[in-house]
Amino acid sequence: MGENINIPAIHDDDLKSLLIKHDLYDKILRGEVRCSMNGETITWENIYGIFEENGKIKLVCDNIECIDKLKQS
Repeated sequence: MGENINIPAIHDDDLKSLLIKHDLYDKILRGEVRCSMNGETITWENIYGIFEENGKIKLVCDNIECIDKLKQS
């Protein structure tokens, strides 16, 4: 994978701002964003991780297998 954005913890307001900045917040609310690991729909409740790959922001859901994949990358 590409360079990671290292965000060990982030407040909900800051996460919302980050997602808005990258044009992802409204897409998440509309169910248009998928987990980069398993293709599940990302919701506000299941966002686990954020990373950058090839200049694009990618999201990972809270599925344990996806979390393990993220940790291995």
